[in-house]
Amino acid sequence: MLNIQEEAMKLNKNNIIIGAILALIIALPLIYNISVLVAKGPEPFLEKPKGEKCIMDTEEIRYNHMILLKETRNQAMREGKKVDIGLKNCRGCHSNRKGFCDRCHDKVNLKPDCFSCHYYPNE
Repeated sequence: MLNIQEEAMKLNKNNIIIGAILALIIALPLIYNISVLVAKGPEPFLEKPKGEKCIMDTEEIRYNHMILLKETRNQAMREGKKVDIGLKNCRGCHSNRKGFCDRCHDKVNLKPDCFSCHYYPNE
């Protein structure tokens, strides 16, 4: 009778250990994501633009500015159309590339190639 109880206790210990390992494996991605969010910190502080109003609302321009710039580039360079929107418009209100463009791009680890052809002052 004692052997059966000992065997049952061993199985229970094994089940507890296996359960703990599985719980840890399941919890690791959650723990990682929480730690990344905490380490990420606040949104970058952007330099206040000089102009009154942007060509689009803040959220739309924040997430779609590259699409807008590519579309206007294609219209101007490939289709030969005159465009009213481009980096020169951005530069009018956001004169400091380092204080505006680079802060967000660095935060999300992007290296845009706009500035290899277009002059945009760093400071």
